[in-house]
Parts: sequence; C-alpha cells; structure tokens
Amino acid sequence: MSPLLRKPFGAHGKVHDITPGSAGWRYVGFSLWRLRAGETAAEAAGDREAILVMVEGKARLAAAGRDWGVLGQRMDVFEKSPPHCLYLPNGAEWKAAAETDCVIAVCSAPGKEGMRRAASARKTSP
Repeated sequence: MSPLLRKPFGAHGKVHDITPGSAGWRYVGFSLWRLRAGETAAEAAGDREAILVMVEGKARLAAAGRDWGVLGQRMDVFEKSPPHCLYLPNGAEWKAAAETDCVIAVCSAPGKEGMRRAASARKTSP
C-alpha cells in the first residue's frame, strides 16, 4: 500500500489525523472529522495555523474567540460549488457543532511566532 494512502480509523468523530511526523512530511498536517447532526468537535491549533474546510454539510463554528455562525453550503462533495472555509492563526482554538451530518477537513502548517492574526471566514456563493 502506498504510504500516501491512509485508511480512516473510525466511522465518525476524528477519522484521520495525519501529522508531519506520521507522514514523513516537513510541514503539512491533515485531519478529517465526520460529525453527525448534533455532535461537536474542538481542538486547539497550538503552534500551527490551520484552515477548516467544510467539505460537506453545515456546522456552527466558533474560533479565535468569535462565533462565525453556520458555515457550509454543499451537502455533497460532488456538488458544483466550492466549500466554505475558515482560517485560524496559530494559538487559536476552534469548536464545531454539526447542524447536519458534516465532514470537516483541518489542514495545518507551522505558524510564525508572534503572527496571531484574526481568523477569517470565506463564504462562497453559487
């Protein structure tokens, strides 16, 4: 099996957690959350900056001390609309509360010390 192919370690909750160390990479990390409606997930970015990507479904997101409201528009990854995403600076914490069944990807990289910028959300329109 290719070292790039990783099988999920569960059916819901955090199903992937790929760190630079576990993948043999220098910088990039990746995790994937599959939440059922009503479930929550939360993490701290630590010394890494991150992008939360609403791959499918809708969730209420709070991050960096702010409520970002409900993000997510497409209910299936194959819909022809881009996903909503939320940038988090290093040191930020985030929490997601699933409004519908949803999939959230968390892509991370080392953040620069002293670069605590405000989080920013990107909502796209069809």
